[in-house]
Amino acid sequence: MTATINRLGQVFLAAFIFVALALGYWAIARREELLARQDNPRLLIEEQRIRRGQILDRNGAVLAETEADPVTGLGVRRYPEPVVAPVVGYYSLRHGVGGIEAAYDNILRGNDFLVPVRELTNHLLHRPQLGGDVRLTIDLATQQIADHLLAGKTGTVIVLQAPQGNSLAMGSQPSFDPNQLDNLWDDLKSDPSAPLLNRSTQSLFQPGTILQSVVLGTAVNVGVAAPGDEWNGDLVVRLEGTQLPCAGEPRQPVLSLQDAFMWSCPGPYLILGAQLGSHNLGNALAEHPK
Repeated sequence: MTATINRLGQVFLAAFIFVALALGYWAIARREELLARQDNPRLLIEEQRIRRGQILDRNGAVLAETEADPVTGLGVRRYPEPVVAPVVGYYSLRHGVGGIEAAYDNILRGNDFLVPVRELTNHLLHRPQLGGDVRLTIDLATQQIADHLLAGKTGTVIVLQAPQGNSLAMGSQPSFDPNQLDNLWDDLKSDPSAPLLNRSTQSLFQPGTILQSVVLGTAVNVGVAAPGDEWNGDLVVRLEGTQLPCAGEPRQPVLSLQDAFMWSCPGPYLILGAQLGSHNLGNALAEHPK
């Protein structure tokens, strides 16, 4: 009887040692691997507990915020102004982050302010990690106007504050509602109009076309040229083996500076800029002309 009990005790001891070693192996040797697994539900819960910071416009209007679910206490990301989606982007537990949400992720999550003592305190007291706020130069009212002007069209409107260079608006259409991102993700990804694309920052456009307004305006001011002046020269610019054609495909003959401006043809404005000279162009671009 005693021998049987001893053998049973040895079996239980061996089993206990085996379980202890297995737990130690997974808890210590494989700890980082387990924590990094995408199917680890604790990662999702910890992510939802983070109180992600707000994204604000230049005047303090809330563009993105995290609200706590009254039942679970977990965070839910809200976007009160979907019109700024091309700039603000999105935050999704399924699909990651985009736009400002991605560019300033470490600040919004609070990682940039997290020190070991605070992290330990949060863990012991079960306090959520608090993120920092991000204020943009975007003006919500200007963004709304830009979006209204683009309604039903494909393209972008960028409004800059001179001379600071701050972006007041970066409208892009077609766009999306980040509040519905998870529900509509497959449709948004497969949509040939690319609503997830921020055409202000991710599309390719003819370089220098924004300066054509400056060149033509300066030429009119100093009496060098007028919009109705005839143009019979080259419409393209050739630079270091690269040819820059008209940004738009002209649907009619380009016979004047006005036509060249309408179709963003750089050739006439290269010649016009040379005629104006550095002094006139410098004054046009300077904050305090001489």
